[in-house]
Amino acid sequence: MRGKVDRLVEIISDLNVRDLRKLHIIFLVTFLRAAHDKPEMIEKSIPPILPYLSRRVIFDPFFRGIKFASEIIQLLKPKLDFSDIEIIIDRLKKDLKNVNAVFVIDCFSPMEFLTYLTKLRLDGYNSELLDIYFTNIAGLTRFLTEQAGGSIRKFSEYLAERLDFKFFDKYSYFDKIVHTSILLRDFIESVPHDEIYDKIVRILGKYKSVLLTSDHGYDVVNVEGLLYVTHPAREGILKFSNVALYLVAWR
Repeated sequence: MRGKVDRLVEIISDLNVRDLRKLHIIFLVTFLRAAHDKPEMIEKSIPPILPYLSRRVIFDPFFRGIKFASEIIQLLKPKLDFSDIEIIIDRLKKDLKNVNAVFVIDCFSPMEFLTYLTKLRLDGYNSELLDIYFTNIAGLTRFLTEQAGGSIRKFSEYLAERLDFKFFDKYSYFDKIVHTSILLRDFIESVPHDEIYDKIVRILGKYKSVLLTSDHGYDVVNVEGLLYVTHPAREGILKFSNVALYLVAWR
C-alpha cells in the first residue's frame, strides 16, 4: 500500500496546495470520485474555495489520482486478523524504530491521514503511512477501548507503555463533529485543521517523532442526493468506519 500512497501524495502535491482545508477537500474529492460515479453531486457538496486549476484537475474524468485512491480503498477492506489490537501492537513493535510519542485522533479516516501526511512533507518533515491497520469491526470507539485502556486517553497511554514511548496524547473533538450525521460541506468547514496540525508539530518539536493513529474512521453516505458524514453506517459510498491507520512522522 505504501507505494500507492506515495504516488497519490506525489500527484496531489503537484497541485501546489498547502492550505490544510483545501488539501483535505482534494483528498475527499479524490476518494469520493474513486468510489462514486456522480462527480456533479460531489462538486456541489464541497465549499467553493479551491483554486480554479486545482478544481479543474480533480474533476477531470482522467485525473490520475482516482486510480490510486481506488486501489487504496480495495487494500483497506476490513480484515478479521487485524481486529485484535495486540496483534497490531506486536507488528508495531517490529516495524517502529526511534519513535518517541503517540497521538491518537478519534475518528480520523484515510483522507485525513493522507492530508496530514502530505502537509507534513510539504513543510519539510518526514512522514510515512504504515502498511498495518486496525480493523474496528463495530466501527465504534468501545470496540477498541474494551480491548485496551477503556477510553481513548487510556488507550493512548497503553500504546505508549507497550511501545516504550515518552509521550502520549489524544484528540477527541474531531469525533464529536460526526457523532450525528453531518452534511459533507458542513463537516469540511468544521474540522479544526490548524489546531490539530499545531499539536502534531509541537510534539515533533519536543520529541522529534510521533505515531499518529485512531480508533476508527467514518463513512460518507448518500441521502436523497445529499452527501453526509457519519459512523457507523450499514452501507456507504466510502466505508472507513472500520479502519484505523498508523502514520509515522519525524524530523
